[in-house]
Amino acid sequence: MRSIYRRARRLVMTSAGAALLALSQPSAAWAAGTAPQPGNTQPPGTAGLLTMLSWASWIVSFLCVVGVLLVAGTMAVRHHRGEGSESLGRLGWVLGACVLGSGSGAIAGALI
Repeated sequence: MRSIYRRARRLVMTSAGAALLALSQPSAAWAAGTAPQPGNTQPPGTAGLLTMLSWASWIVSFLCVVGVLLVAGTMAVRHHRGEGSESLGRLGWVLGACVLGSGSGAIAGALI
């Protein structure tokens, strides 16, 4: 049983060491400062996808604004009732969804 553990540990350590070594050595193109530059042409057949992503981005932005306004209204009503900061967690979730929605659109746009 110990020998299996030792072999597995040795395999993991050599694999991790090889990966670290590969990441630490820059490529020749990077060292020369001549990284490949992809063209700015749109891939064929992606016009519909980009239109759909644009619409989705606007819808997510609208829903995030509506969500923030709803949470703000709920917080105002609860503050008036004396329940105070119980709605603060909801605001965090809504703002987190806003960041996630806007970030995913930017990442998808960069990849396409």
